Amino acid sequence: MTQSYLQRAKHRNFWADAMEIQELMVVMENISADDKRTLESYTKKEVVAEAKYVLSTFFESGHMNNDSYIGEYGEDEYNWAVSEVSKLKAFIDRFN
Repeated sequence: MTQSYLQRAKHRNFWADAMEIQELMVVMENISADDKRTLESYTKKEVVAEAKYVLSTFFESGHMNNDSYIGEYGEDEYNWAVSEVSKLKAFIDRFN
């Protein structure tokens, strides 16, 4: 019983952490709508793979996320992008 409680707690922590990353949640909500699946039906492996993809967009020349990350849209967008990159890296490190 203790193990199943711990597994449920880890699962809640996983989704709580994922939901703190705005750009990841936008992508996951779009994918889940396309797939006609609930967010919770995705495995950690699938979500981490998407997190890696989202992280890569902040370093992809010509992508809007990269433009935000290099300050093209002003200080607020730059600060948002830096925060998203930090959260994505921590999420990937924690759940990969």
